Amino acid sequence: MNNSSEITRGFITIATGKPHYYEIARNLLRSYRLFSPEPLPFAIVCDQQNAITSEFDDVIVIENPCYSFLDKLRLPDLVPYDETIFIDADCLAYRDLNGLWKAFEGAGDFSSVGYSYPFGTSDGWFQRDDAGPFKDKVKFTMILQGGLYFFRKGKLKTFSSACGYILDNYDMFRFPTYPSTNPIDEPIFALASSILGYPPAISYKHLFCYYPLCDSIKADISRGRLSYRYPYKMRDTLGRYFLHWSTVETRGEMYAEEVRKLEAMVNSGFKPPRRWEYRNRLTDCVRVIETVVFRFMYYHIPKGLRERLCALFKYFR
Repeated sequence: MNNSSEITRGFITIATGKPHYYEIARNLLRSYRLFSPEPLPFAIVCDQQNAITSEFDDVIVIENPCYSFLDKLRLPDLVPYDETIFIDADCLAYRDLNGLWKAFEGAGDFSSVGYSYPFGTSDGWFQRDDAGPFKDKVKFTMILQGGLYFFRKGKLKTFSSACGYILDNYDMFRFPTYPSTNPIDEPIFALASSILGYPPAISYKHLFCYYPLCDSIKADISRGRLSYRYPYKMRDTLGRYFLHWSTVETRGEMYAEEVRKLEAMVNSGFKPPRRWEYRNRLTDCVRVIETVVFRFMYYHIPKGLRERLCALFKYFR
C-alpha cells in the first residue's frame, strides 16, 4: 500500500455510449496488462457501470456525456491519480506502456505529443491573431495527436478553466484546419497549452503508430510485433508502444484478428516476449518458446481442443 507522501500514477481511458466503445476499452486494458510485468492502476471514464468496467481498477461515471471527443475536455477535472496518462480506447499495446512515463519526465501539469512552432511559420493550427482575447498570452503555435495526454494534479483547474472558456466561446477563435462549427478536443487543448506554456513533450511518432496515416502495417500481438511505414519513409518503424487504430479500423478484420489472439492469450495465461525490454534473458527465452507454442496452437489446432489445451496450460503455469 502506498504511503500518503508517495505519488500515485495510473492510466485512464474513456468509453461512453455504444457497447463497442466499452469493448475496445477493455481490449486496451487487457493488452496493457498482458505486456506489463508490473501494471499500474487503470481507470475508465464512462456513462454507466457494467461487466466491462468492473475489470478496471477505478470507474468514474459521468453524467450528461457528449458522446464525442469533447468528453476528453472533462479529464483535467476527473483524473484520479497524482500523475495520469490518458490513452484513447481505440488503441492496443504492443510493449509495456509503463515506459511512456519517461516521455513526460519534466513535463508541466498538462502535456501532449506533437510539435510546437514559433508564430509566423506556416506550421501549427493557429497564429497569434487566431487566439482571440488570448493573442497577447499565447506563447507558440502547435499541433498534437489526441490519442495520448499526460495530466499532473496541480494547476489543472486553471487549465480546465481555459479549455472551458475556449469551448464556450469557440466562435471567437480560429482554427483553419478544423471547422468552426464542430469543436473537438485537439485544437482546444492545443490553444490552452499555448496560453499556459505547456508545449508537447515529444512527437507521437516516437511513441506510437497512428493507423490511418500508414502505408503498411505488420502487427502480431502474440509476438509483441509492430512494424509500419509512413508514406514518406523508406524503412519500417519498429519498437513503438502501441497502435492507435482509429474507431473506424476497430471494426475491421485486422483489429478483430488481433483481439482474437489477445483473448486467447489472456485465457491461456501465455505471455508475449518482451522484445524491447531485455531485463531477464531467461524469462525472455521462455516467453519466445511459449509464443511459438501458442502460435502453433492458434493456427493449427481446432478451437475447441485449443481452448482445453490452453486451460490446461494455465492450470499448470
